[in-house]
Amino acid sequence: MRSTRWLDPKLLALGIIAFALITLVRLELAFDFLESGLVGALLLLVTLIALVLLGFGAIRKSRPLVIVSTYLLVGMLSSVVFSSAILDIQERRSFARGDQIAAALASFHDVAARYPNSLSELVPAHLERVPATSMGVFRRIEFSYSADPSGADYGLGFPAPAFIYCRRTASRSEWVCRD
Repeated sequence: MRSTRWLDPKLLALGIIAFALITLVRLELAFDFLESGLVGALLLLVTLIALVLLGFGAIRKSRPLVIVSTYLLVGMLSSVVFSSAILDIQERRSFARGDQIAAALASFHDVAARYPNSLSELVPAHLERVPATSMGVFRRIEFSYSADPSGADYGLGFPAPAFIYCRRTASRSEWVCRD
């Protein structure tokens, strides 16, 4: 009888596929594409299945089950680290793009003594085009903008993962992210 190796190409391919799928599911969950909680339940189910397989494989001394469950668990853990790094990069890029919009808003205010009613008023004099956030994986996520009726301030923001909203104003130039 042939023994199962840890670097068996079929099992390694299964681990890579599991890692890719779990990472995509985690990113989808973070960006709130499915608001039903189905994706979160799926991640929990995959983790529980991997733990049950690991326990069953250890009790039955089944090396293939131990290997498959280990790949699933390592895939889950590494996808959390990988997707968290992606989310951090996307948030920093969104801040930078928002800062470009804020500079254009300040330039508009210097000329017109008010803030525009919409971001599209910044094009083409102050911006080549209005940038979107970097938060979308599969879809474009725009910045939200509102001008104070007095023309003295504005609010610029975007949704971040896990129901967090990031916002800045003319009076507060730092980004503040809250749930």
